Amino acid sequence: MEIISLIYGKMAMLHIVDVRSGKKADPSPYTSSASFWLDQNTLVAPGQKQTNFLTFNLKTRKLTDLGPKDVGPIVNWMISPDGKYLYFTTGGTDPSVARIRFSDQKMETITSLKDFHRVINERSTQINVAPDGSPIFTRDTGYQEIYALNIKWP
Repeated sequence: MEIISLIYGKMAMLHIVDVRSGKKADPSPYTSSASFWLDQNTLVAPGQKQTNFLTFNLKTRKLTDLGPKDVGPIVNWMISPDGKYLYFTTGGTDPSVARIRFSDQKMETITSLKDFHRVINERSTQINVAPDGSPIFTRDTGYQEIYALNIKWP
């Protein structure tokens, strides 16, 4: 049985430990503290420069590119509920939502986020994915906008 641990410092490093023997394998080249399990043996996360995605296979100890080598500055990411896609947002002057299909690594841009006022939490925007594959964000409407307020006093 193996256990996976992420050691935090300037950079997170994946360590694999055999629980029975207590031996720790050499650190992997996989260096992300924010990874998702793609399946039982595979982790997926952005690369060091945060402009591409990588997968790390725990059985083979191999690091593989996922999709294009440069998708732009990656802000946030989430695996779809069906496990077929990796959804992500990019930042910069033309932020967007895109997804990469795991089966063939094809990337498609879903929409631009240039004029969409997202809620920013700790310098990034959280993305989630609905069961139908729609990306979900919390929109920042401002603190002064009230669309309707109905009060029934006793």
